[in-house]
Amino acid sequence: MKKIIWSLILALVLYHGFIGTALAQQEASPPDIEFSEELWDFGTIKHGDVVTHVFEVKNLGGTQLVISKVRPSCGCTAALLSSGEVAPGGTSQIEVTFKSSGFKGKTTKYVYVESNDPDEPRTRLTITATVEVPPKPTINLAKSSWDLGLVTQGEKPTYTLSVENTGERELVISNVRTSPYCTAKLLTASNIPPGNMGKIRMSYDPTGQKGLVREYLYIDSNDPLRKTMAFRITGYVVEPKPELTISPIFLNLGTIKQGEEYTTIVKLKNWGEKEIKVANINSSSGLIIAAPTSEEIRAGEEGEINVSLDIGEETGKIQEYLYLTLALPIEAVIEER
Repeated sequence: MKKIIWSLILALVLYHGFIGTALAQQEASPPDIEFSEELWDFGTIKHGDVVTHVFEVKNLGGTQLVISKVRPSCGCTAALLSSGEVAPGGTSQIEVTFKSSGFKGKTTKYVYVESNDPDEPRTRLTITATVEVPPKPTINLAKSSWDLGLVTQGEKPTYTLSVENTGERELVISNVRTSPYCTAKLLTASNIPPGNMGKIRMSYDPTGQKGLVREYLYIDSNDPLRKTMAFRITGYVVEPKPELTISPIFLNLGTIKQGEEYTTIVKLKNWGEKEIKVANINSSSGLIIAAPTSEEIRAGEEGEINVSLDIGEETGKIQEYLYLTLALPIEAVIEER
């Protein structure tokens, strides 16, 4: 009889315990993520400073909070999570570090936090800073690349690149380097005062080369933001030598403001032994105006075509073409029968 009574008591205890647990689980609220703040301003910092702030994460809900991902918006910002699981009423920390090198003025970055909070599964934390950059030299290249066009064996094309100092301190060019088939020489003083320009002469030697050209000029200076500038050299080496070469073979005019007129030059080189005439030039659009400086290109000489782009009220990306009609000499000797 006693065993039966104890069995009934144990069954009742287990039953009530099960019911209590079920009710507790029904009444427990979902995880609720809360931050000590969602925006932090580091104020004014010096260029190159590395600053850190810790965001505190709280779980105001009744069940476990799981933080599945913490992702900064760029490589200049790092975020370290102390714990990915936060019990009800517990806390965790996200340590955010910002590297100010390469930035200037008011800067804003973000850290995205993903969790199992059903109401707020993705939260964005914001950090801001005003990066103070002291007076410095600033290197600026007149062009970003040199297009050789079609190059033949035996040619050694040259180009002079203008380098401007647009900063407030003296720019010092410490070295100019090139990839194997190019040479470069600084024509002016290595010290360039603010607002002044320097010159670098480059040449390309296609000896032993054929096909696509991918070379670089590297300029080392005391610009703190761009200590090494890379200048691209592109083109195409052909063999045997053609009768006529066109340079460049592709015109990328970049971005032009509406209403502006842009002018550039296309060069023609006659490698043959006879004179070539430019009989006609047409374009695929009235936006393009082209005219040769001379209709005749003598053997071994160059001719030029002035190309103007008058966009008027046009906007957006355009792609047009030039069509050249050349008069090539034809000779024959006819003998008597």
